[in-house]
Order: sequence, then structure tokens, then C-alpha cells
Amino acid sequence: MDKLNTRAKQTASAFGLLLGLEVINLLNDLYFGYGFLYFLPSFYALYGWATYAIYLGIIVPTVGLLLTFLITQKGIKASYGFIPILIFYFVTSLWILITKSIYVWNYPLETLPRLIIYFGIVGLLFYGTIPMLRASPKNKESISEELSDKDFLPTLILCFFVGMLGIHRFYAGKVGTGIAMIVTLGGLGIWVLVDFIMICIGSFRDIEGRIIKYQRAVVVKSEGSVAAELEKFAELKDKGVISEEEFNKKKEELLK
Repeated sequence: MDKLNTRAKQTASAFGLLLGLEVINLLNDLYFGYGFLYFLPSFYALYGWATYAIYLGIIVPTVGLLLTFLITQKGIKASYGFIPILIFYFVTSLWILITKSIYVWNYPLETLPRLIIYFGIVGLLFYGTIPMLRASPKNKESISEELSDKDFLPTLILCFFVGMLGIHRFYAGKVGTGIAMIVTLGGLGIWVLVDFIMICIGSFRDIEGRIIKYQRAVVVKSEGSVAAELEKFAELKDKGVISEEEFNKKKEELLK
């Protein structure tokens, strides 16, 4: 636990540095114009001076700080929210490395320190975040085959039509990752696709770790015998068609 707390602090520090550098560079460009501050790295300066790059450079680390706070201080299970953020920094770092390599040769004193500082912070982010991802699944005792009280069809429909806004995760009770999906637009579509596949194959879980999957309607023809009815429901329970809770409920209804 102490190691995880240390990694969480490293993750928060990395997000804080990334956000701080973006804000400093943006304010310097807009108001101050100090030459020495141009040596500080920022995402939008390294990736490209586009408006969307400015927004992403500020929004993504802000979401990362929010997720870190929710996980460490509020105990919300939102570690998977780091996945699209890590994908974002991995892909954009590759792009920066490829596009800026020529500047290292032409302007080494200006470009090389910026790249070293930026990639050092991104490396700290990965170093702190990945152990948190590995630790979350993870309590095998919390993984159960119990069926959720959330319906399969609404979850599937919400993911298909408004998955980019994470509405299906709010429906499942996963508020933390739902917020992360809104800000990152469903991990730029990748996260939504993963969720949709998991829902389709019956592997998506609610906030309590219970499976949300399609449950066939159970129709049992009465044979005039309570024992026969109970036996059929027991077989359905053993096959996983109905849950233990549903079986007990049917049993109580038959024994009334």
C-alpha cells in the first residue's frame, strides 16, 4: 500500500508538472514574452501550435489529476481511466520524437533540453501509473460471477449511441471513469470500442464488480409440483442462466 501511495504521488507530480508547464508557456506567449521561458517544454509547443493542442495540453493532465484524486482520496475505482491518457501520451510522444528529431541536429541547445525534460516527466507518469493499473484488478476475492441488477440492453444502447460521453458508465455506477470519458471523448473512440466489445461478450461489470450481460427470460411450464418447479430453477441456476439471488426469490415465491 505504501508503494502504491508513493506511485500515486509520482503520478500526481507528473500531471502537475505537465499542467504547470502548459499554463506557464501559454501565459508567457499571451502576456509576458520572456525569452528564457521558451526553453521550457510544453505539449502544444512540441506537438504543434494548433488550438486543439493547447486544449489537450491543459485538459488531459487536469483529468489525470482529477482521477488521481478520486482514486487515492475518495476510493473510487477509476484506475482504468488512466489507460486512454497513457495511450494519448504514448502516441503523441512518438509523434513529437519523430517530428522534432531534425531540430535536435539543427538547434541542439534549444530543442534537446526541452525534449529531455518533457520525456522525463512523461516517463515519470508511466512509472507511477502502471503499478496502479496492475494493482486495481485485482483483488481476486472481489471478482465474482454475480449478475448485475443493471440491464444489458440499456447499457449496450447507451454505449453505442452516447458512449463518447461515458453515459453507459454512469448507468453502471462508474462515475469516475464516466467523467474521464466525457473529457477525453471516450479515449478518442478507443475506450468506447473496448467497452462496447466487453458489453457484447458479457464481460462488462458495474461499480460493484457484478457482470452486466444478457439474461434470457425464464419460462417454466408448471407441472403441478413445487418440487419439479424448484428442480428446474436449480438447473437454470447451475447453468448460470439465473443468479443465486434470482433462484432464492423464485424459491420464496413457490413456497409461499
